[in-house]
Amino acid sequence: TPDTIIKDEGAIVIKNIYGGPDSVFVGYARRALGLVNVRQAIALSSDIFFYIVGGGFGPAKIEGLGIEALAKYYRMFKIDERLGIDLAGEKAGLVPDPEWKKEYFAGDVFSEKWYLGDTYHVSIGQGDLLASPLHVLSWTATIANGGKIFRPFIVDRVEKDGQIIKKNEPQIIGEISASPENIQVVQGGMREAVLSGTATSLQRLPVSSAAKTGTAQFDARDRNRSHAWFTAYAPFENPEIAITVLIEDAGEGGVSSMPVVRDTLDWWAKNRYRQ
Repeated sequence: TPDTIIKDEGAIVIKNIYGGPDSVFVGYARRALGLVNVRQAIALSSDIFFYIVGGGFGPAKIEGLGIEALAKYYRMFKIDERLGIDLAGEKAGLVPDPEWKKEYFAGDVFSEKWYLGDTYHVSIGQGDLLASPLHVLSWTATIANGGKIFRPFIVDRVEKDGQIIKKNEPQIIGEISASPENIQVVQGGMREAVLSGTATSLQRLPVSSAAKTGTAQFDARDRNRSHAWFTAYAPFENPEIAITVLIEDAGEGGVSSMPVVRDTLDWWAKNRYRQ
């Protein structure tokens, strides 16, 4: 629930029942965030909170949503589909689940099995989950507008000799089945990221905003390498614009990508009423 409290101690340990080494799942930089609810977990980017909510954890007495529920919602946001943008080369994302893994790694007894660690990774948007910047931008806009998924367009209209011969009108291509109250919880968490979390630099903007940082590891040989993500929308009370920035191999999203978002939203806020 919105009031569920989970203690983020920087890491959780899953005992190996077969006698081998235990599995340790850490938060970013192993920084313990203490007691957090879902709004605070979004604002502070608590991996531990979402590991536990997604996959469960015995000591926390939380069973977890499980991979099937997680995959259902990822697909509801159309992360595994092409969104139909008017550009060539758009790719669908990938939402992994036990059936996909068994087929993809067929014949490899170890790799084709779905583990709790797989669910943990998917719970924080890592592991085999794949999403493009366009998918992240789409879910950001969907949360901002209350749950509707719109087809993205690059072209507003086509004119010839001063006459409009084609105009792209808004097209709703889906809607998430979440209550307004639950969507507002996520909106509140993204707003809190700006007020007191990982995105406080956006407080300098002349408009209110909501945001989420992302730091996505991509090199198993070097955990210090990560893609820098940052996604935001504004104004918070009546959203008009959403923006997502990905800088590859650039470290933390709140450090590398956030200034790009801040400067872009600053320009937009100051120039949006110009004709």
